[in-house]
Amino acid sequence: MSAIHGKTFRNRVGLCLLVGVLAGCANSNDLMGNMNPFGVGAKKYDMDYLNTTLIAGKTTKAQVLELFGKPTRGGSDLSAQSKWTYEKREEGVEKYLNMAHGYVAPEVGQTLSDAQGQVFKAQGALNDAGSVVGGTPARQGLILDIFFDNDVVQAFSVI
Repeated sequence: MSAIHGKTFRNRVGLCLLVGVLAGCANSNDLMGNMNPFGVGAKKYDMDYLNTTLIAGKTTKAQVLELFGKPTRGGSDLSAQSKWTYEKREEGVEKYLNMAHGYVAPEVGQTLSDAQGQVFKAQGALNDAGSVVGGTPARQGLILDIFFDNDVVQAFSVI
């Protein structure tokens, strides 16, 4: 292997490790909690947290806005029934990794995309493995939809 190919390989491995570490911190809420001014970060995609925070028939839009911030989509619907959507890829570490694509060479950008995809697959595999061995899976999703009726939470779903 030539010196140039060796350096490229090392850079790609280092980039993959960096993405993995950042994604691991984001999923554990270590990094996301510190980067989010609302202090919630990745928790808002965790079913256990949501089940104790979003109470159907009681939690209001104002409380959701205070807890989670402005939604990625929705938030301006004036009808009685509405839906707010929060997308994990649009905030925290994922947001900055997506922005990084514009500042790196195309081949590094492709490697970054591949690494992000592998991290998401690994999170799914960890969730599946936890449920198979009887543990409690992390049950974190990438998209949170909150459904309101007259400014009160009626239901939510995490995908």
